[in-house]
Amino acid sequence: MLTYGNIATHFDATRRRPWPATVDFIKVFSKGDHIIDIGCGNGRNAVYMAGRGFRVTGLDMSPELLELATENAREKEVGHLCDFIHGDMTELPFNDDEFDGGLYIASLHHLGTNDERLASLNELSRVLRPGAWALLTVWDRDLEKFRELLDIWEKHLLFERGDVFIPWKSGVNEWPRYYHLFTDDEFRTLLEMSDLVVDGTFRSGENHYGKVQKR
Repeated sequence: MLTYGNIATHFDATRRRPWPATVDFIKVFSKGDHIIDIGCGNGRNAVYMAGRGFRVTGLDMSPELLELATENAREKEVGHLCDFIHGDMTELPFNDDEFDGGLYIASLHHLGTNDERLASLNELSRVLRPGAWALLTVWDRDLEKFRELLDIWEKHLLFERGDVFIPWKSGVNEWPRYYHLFTDDEFRTLLEMSDLVVDGTFRSGENHYGKVQKR
């Protein structure tokens, strides 16, 4: 997560609004519900949800982004509804059946192996209460802008098909970010391998979306 420490301020300045899918998805919840936001970054989704009366616990690996998330929640006067926790997405530091719903937006694709991704999905299932819904997104492999990057997996001994480094550019500086880019079939297969029930997957913009439920 060193990259996100380096780019945290620029990331925060360019990532202020909640994802449109978040705005639609949270309509299934009731005011006061406790939502987990895995890979919460600067808290843009968490702060939006807190502003609508939800209690939100955000988890991220970047201390710098978590500090910004805390500041953003305080600035919007929803700090009392938000907790931001430093933690590992494959070993969530929460109790079983703790949350009424979940978001896992643009973060699963940063985990380096299929085993880690599956473990993280099973952890999401563990911490959701039975019947709770969650929304996940990952980047789509079949985008033209990624074509020239996709052969890197053949040259890197530790990479799987779909693994890439995508630079974050700020002025003259660039910082590499690891991603595993998904096809639709691969994403759905991964979700179906987990302990979660898959309600549906769809593609929108540059992302694959999955709506899942705790059994």
